[in-house]
Amino acid sequence: MAANADEKPGSKQIYTRSLQTNLMRKKEQLASIKRRVRQARKAGRIGISEQLRNAEQHADSTLATAEVKFQQLNDAAEESWQELQSDVDQAWEDFSHSVKALVARFS
Repeated sequence: MAANADEKPGSKQIYTRSLQTNLMRKKEQLASIKRRVRQARKAGRIGISEQLRNAEQHADSTLATAEVKFQQLNDAAEESWQELQSDVDQAWEDFSHSVKALVARFS
C-alpha cells in the first residue's frame, strides 16, 4: 500500500485504511462461507448442527465487536488513536479467528 505524501509511518490514516481493507475482505469471506452453508443445507448435503450454528453466531458477534472498535478508532483524535490500538487489534484477531473456525467447521 502506497502512502500519501501527508501520511507518516505509524499514522492513524495508514492504520485505519489497512484495517478497513482487511475487515472488508474478512467480511466478504464470512458472507461467502455463510452462503455456502445455506446452499449446502438447502441441498441436503449438511444438517443443522449446533456446533456450526454456534460458530456462525460467534463470527457474527466478533464482527459486530470489531466494527464497533473500528468506529471508535475512526472517531478518535489523531493524538489519541494509539490508545485504542490494542483493543482494535484484539477485536480484529477475534473476528479473524472466528471466521477461520467457521470455515474449519464447514470444511
